[in-house]
Amino acid sequence: TFNISNPRCVLLRHSSNRKPWSWYRGCQKLRYTGHSGVCACPQPGVFTIITDMFDDNWDKGDKRPKLMNFATYFGCAMSATLCLIVCGVHMYLRTSTSTAALHRNLSVSIALGQLVYMIGIDRYETPSICKIFAVLLHYFFLTNYSWVMNEAFNLYIVITYSTHNPSDLTDSGSMIRYYVLGWVIPAILVGAFVGTSENYCALDMCWVAPDHLWLFIGPAIGIISITILVLIFTAKEHNENSYTKSDKTNKIINIHMKALWTQVILVTVCWSFAFISLKIMDNILKYLYAMFTSLQGAFFVVFYMFLHEETAIEIRAYIKSRQKRRALQLQGLEFQDNHSLDSFASNSLIDRDVADGHGGMSGSGGGSISTGTGPAQKQLNVPGEFNGTEPSSKDSRPSRLRELSRKKNRARIEASSDEGSDCEMISTV
Repeated sequence: TFNISNPRCVLLRHSSNRKPWSWYRGCQKLRYTGHSGVCACPQPGVFTIITDMFDDNWDKGDKRPKLMNFATYFGCAMSATLCLIVCGVHMYLRTSTSTAALHRNLSVSIALGQLVYMIGIDRYETPSICKIFAVLLHYFFLTNYSWVMNEAFNLYIVITYSTHNPSDLTDSGSMIRYYVLGWVIPAILVGAFVGTSENYCALDMCWVAPDHLWLFIGPAIGIISITILVLIFTAKEHNENSYTKSDKTNKIINIHMKALWTQVILVTVCWSFAFISLKIMDNILKYLYAMFTSLQGAFFVVFYMFLHEETAIEIRAYIKSRQKRRALQLQGLEFQDNHSLDSFASNSLIDRDVADGHGGMSGSGGGSISTGTGPAQKQLNVPGEFNGTEPSSKDSRPSRLRELSRKKNRARIEASSDEGSDCEMISTV
């Protein structure tokens, strides 16, 4: 059904050259029945009756548009999952350098930001909850850039100190300043903005109101500018002093710089498409946002897990340990690995040497041989008979164990030396 109200008589007349035709409202309505009417106009011409007509069942737009679709949910979930996987791998492998700690904090910041965006951007039914999500989203938006800036500062400090004064390079207390810059400063900025700004939240989403866009654009531009300047000075310092470093160290530095430039670009592009897609209701923008957020998580895994030297060594050692276990099981030997994960890299050579030493032993009967000291121990349960001659007495077993112990200690020194040279750069960070 339609409601018709406010009927008016108008006359179409010629007025001027610029606007030759216009509706003249000087006519008088004499009679109107809802279906027809009579008008009186000062001159003849074309006249009509206009009314205000609307549908009682018409949706007046009170239902707000849908801000998220499947693509945006998928992109946020993918990015958060991949970042949390990187953080979990670092914690599982017990990486202890400052660079690894920065990677963990950056991954947590990105993951929490994506989760808050995915869960709370459209919770505008309850104003108080919406404001909480807006504040959290603003906070994690700034922490993303802050931790990328911390990564740039850390790389610059490592390159500069290792070139000019390597004896003063130390990790003691170095993470405190990064925690302040990464978590505390953004909290102070957001708290000050919320306390001094009226109408902080937008009406159509749980985000900063359009009149207060400078609250996040200003700090973001400032942090990005500082990060880019630090990366430029880092590249300059590295190019001037790269001849003094080994090829492996230069390779590690180049990987870190590529990772930082990639994160600066992807963080900016992802957040830009996130909020553009909320203002322009077009599915293509949401698909682009999902694509870039997924790329961000994928690059995070590549650079900060597979190409990160500390985790790469541990992962390779873990894979070799699994391959060795499978090979021993195929030969009928039982392999029991009781050492901690942080000793994989240092014990990979020890395991091989112990296995080689065991292959040259002679004896009879089944038994088990336990080698190693401290938390890292290997136990080989050997069924059947050894190839060779039987030992003359039980006194030969302690001598064999002492020989294996000497071989293990010698291999431990070699392994520590090799890993120290391989991780020279990453262990100082």
